[in-house]
Amino acid sequence: MSQPAAHRTEPLDPNVAGRDSDATIEELRAQEERYRAIAEVVADWAYSLRILPDGQPELLWSNMDPARVVGFRPSEMDPRLGWLDLVHEDDAGRLRAHMAALLKGRTDTAEYRVVTRSGEVRWVRDYARPLESGNGAIRAVGGVRDVTARRQAELDRARLISELEATNEELERMAASVSQELEDPLAAVAAGLQRLDSRLDDSDPGLDADVQRAQRAVLHLRDMLERLDELARIGHLPETLETVYLGELAVEAVDLCGGRIQARDVQVEIGDLPRVFGDRIRLLQLLRILVENAVVYMGDQPSPRLEIGTETRRGKHMIYVRDNGVGIKPADLERVFDVFRRLDPRGPGTGVGLALARRIAEMHGGRIWAESEGKGSGSTFVVELPA
Repeated sequence: MSQPAAHRTEPLDPNVAGRDSDATIEELRAQEERYRAIAEVVADWAYSLRILPDGQPELLWSNMDPARVVGFRPSEMDPRLGWLDLVHEDDAGRLRAHMAALLKGRTDTAEYRVVTRSGEVRWVRDYARPLESGNGAIRAVGGVRDVTARRQAELDRARLISELEATNEELERMAASVSQELEDPLAAVAAGLQRLDSRLDDSDPGLDADVQRAQRAVLHLRDMLERLDELARIGHLPETLETVYLGELAVEAVDLCGGRIQARDVQVEIGDLPRVFGDRIRLLQLLRILVENAVVYMGDQPSPRLEIGTETRRGKHMIYVRDNGVGIKPADLERVFDVFRRLDPRGPGTGVGLALARRIAEMHGGRIWAESEGKGSGSTFVVELPA
């Protein structure tokens, strides 16, 4: 019976083995370069570190450019800590909590401040992920991004909101004071005019007309006070908001102005308007103000036309109300939103409507502006709202 052939292993060629080893090293180097390139794209700088059992970090590697980022040369920084040695003293607790989370094996994100050589304070966002542990320590890799601009924007926004709230409160107090101070005198004037009117006979039609004009002036002043009070009270959105279909609100706004629209035989076109998140009542009020304003200022246009439409730019909804009425002079495009500003003193209204419209748009995180090429060219009011 023949014996099975013995398994033989060919001796390794040392030249081949060396070539394989070199290829592996080159591949590892290529992979490391790729990972470092990715890290540089997704963060301002990347790093790896070891966290000791007591939570003390020990920097192993970083591609940070210290001179550019914090103004120090590498030789001027602690090589074991790098930028971590520059963390603002008030944020030391944030850094400790960040390291403690990594030490427990959790991926963690922290934002803290670092102080540059010039004394400038910069905010950074540090995202890190643990890799392996041993002897109670752990290794981690992470990426850091400068978020100072975002943080400053948040602070500016908070400051503006605070200032707006303070302005709202001051306006509310002013409106309440004005209403209270003027209500009694206006009531007395109205009562006196009523008594005077009841005693007049038809022998002096001129005096009777004067009394009627005075009564209309009193009613107008009362209307102005009510609108001023309303302007003060809409400084805040309600706690409960909803998704609002602006197409339905536009139809409703046109219906509310139906009498004036029919009287002027205005042709109305409503486009496919978007849905937005906000206060339905206030957004309806905004559209009604713009529709009413367009109809009132049609002038002698023989074929009055009103268009309500939308377009999207830069991730924002641009809702426009366009008419072919009397138009607005370029110098007055911003002034039309001033309180009690009426470009035609003989026109109807109190001069508060467009100020209300601007307030409502700003409440919803948007803005409003007017566009016109001048007298006789019609006007377009554009409301920008978040998409």
